[in-house]
Amino acid sequence: MRASRAPGAAYRAQPGDTAASIAASLAAMLPGATVQGADITLPACVTAQAINAGMATARCVARRQQQMFVLTTWSASPAARDALGQAMADALALTDWLVDANGSTFRIEARGAGNDDTAMNRGIFARPAHYLVTFDTDLTQSVPLMLAGGIGVESGLIAGDVLLDAPAAP
Repeated sequence: MRASRAPGAAYRAQPGDTAASIAASLAAMLPGATVQGADITLPACVTAQAINAGMATARCVARRQQQMFVLTTWSASPAARDALGQAMADALALTDWLVDANGSTFRIEARGAGNDDTAMNRGIFARPAHYLVTFDTDLTQSVPLMLAGGIGVESGLIAGDVLLDAPAAP
């Protein structure tokens, strides 16, 4: 038979909190609890067990996106255009990851380049190079560092809320 989980309360301590203000915040979330200073008194039918050792910020990828962009080298001569285009391609050839102004990384991949001489009658030679950028949209949230209490025993088995029944036979 598996024990049922009782409702609980979690409070993330803030700068400036005192033991008394934390106790008052926790007691307000527990029906029938009273508080005096830093002491919380629970009704006789309530069992208290600490199950949260702290909070941390967790990050997960919510969505992965891709976008194509074009870097174009313009020049007045085909030779200069080719030299500039090659220098740009060489600079990005060994770069798989870039970092934006916020510190997020994104992947960059070359998708092809070619010459565009449609404006050569005006003395303009171009080489557009297509790149694919892959980036993530992240979500961050405060989460508990430890979800359940427990104690370690010699065999390495964890007892407590994590393990409520005997281990299954292999």
